Amino acid sequence: MMLQQQAGMAELRNQQEAFHERQQRLQLESAMQVQTQWQQQQVQLQKQQLRNEQQIERRLERHQHGLSGNIQALADRLAPLESLKPPTPQYERGVKPGSQFLMPEHSQAHRSLCPESETPISKVHFEESLEHEKRRMQREFDDKLAQQAQSADVGQKNWLTNAQNALEERERMLNSQWYNFEQQLKKREEEWKLEREAMATGMQNQMLTVLQAALSQIAPHLATVRAVAAKNSQAPIVGASPTVASIQQSVAADQARDPSSQERHSLRVVEGVADFVSREANGVASCEEDWRRKEESTSSSSKRSQPKKAQEPSDPPPDDPDESGPCDSDNDASRGGSSDSSDAEGFSSEDEDIGMTTTTTTADGTTIWNCRQYIGYTNLE
Repeated sequence: MMLQQQAGMAELRNQQEAFHERQQRLQLESAMQVQTQWQQQQVQLQKQQLRNEQQIERRLERHQHGLSGNIQALADRLAPLESLKPPTPQYERGVKPGSQFLMPEHSQAHRSLCPESETPISKVHFEESLEHEKRRMQREFDDKLAQQAQSADVGQKNWLTNAQNALEERERMLNSQWYNFEQQLKKREEEWKLEREAMATGMQNQMLTVLQAALSQIAPHLATVRAVAAKNSQAPIVGASPTVASIQQSVAADQARDPSSQERHSLRVVEGVADFVSREANGVASCEEDWRRKEESTSSSSKRSQPKKAQEPSDPPPDDPDESGPCDSDNDASRGGSSDSSDAEGFSSEDEDIGMTTTTTTADGTTIWNCRQYIGYTNLE
């Protein structure tokens, strides 16, 4: 569960780092895109302005050329009209009779000044109209350029607004995902906590049940258990080192000096037996079933091989007939002795399965046996 929590936190940190990296990358990309678009728009505006200027110049040239052609056409049309004008009387001109013969050059100059006086007036009018047309076209070009710049600014602002909205929407979505992930993580932690509590409660109840069952089995034989515990504590351990034997003798001497210590020791042994029974009940049951099956198979095979042979008694006769006496103390002693002998005989075989003893070999070759007090509870049955 701790590994799952650590994995969840690591995944969460990775998602957060990826979110920050992606946000920075989006900001850089948006800034680069905005800069690129701005440069492209500036280039397009410059190209458009150049095209407009060239177009205006071409229009002005065409217009000027057209006006020049019109002026030349008007001059060509005015030339025959001047020739068709009626001659002016001499008295209206203020010239005396005969003076025309006196000043022919003056009359010719006066006659030739009339069309020349009209030509400068038309040129001034043309220049004024041309200047007016230039100003009008310049105003139109400026207005169009301002409109294009304004539309470009509006488009750029709209694009920036859309990009900002998209980034905000993405951030809100990632924040919602982060919140949902935190809620799921909290929910999983609560579920794991409830599972641990339920598991601990179940194990505690199971241990209590097993302990109660063990105590209920041991309660009828409490005196026997105490006697066996006392005998086992006083019986020497076969193959034990001198250190273990000396410790066992000191413990026996302490018990002889203090009788109440034996009772306390018996109580501790009873508690240890209860705990051991709760742990080894299943193993003992399986061993007993295997032993019964082996006995049944052995008895059936012996019956088939020797059908006429008499069946032997199941329980062997006691070695010493004096041990089975009418006295209760003798019976207790015999039970204690039999349990001691059975424990001594089965000690080497059962300590391997139960793990009651451990051996340690020193440098000089001495084997040290470390034993704890053992109760042959199987013999109590």
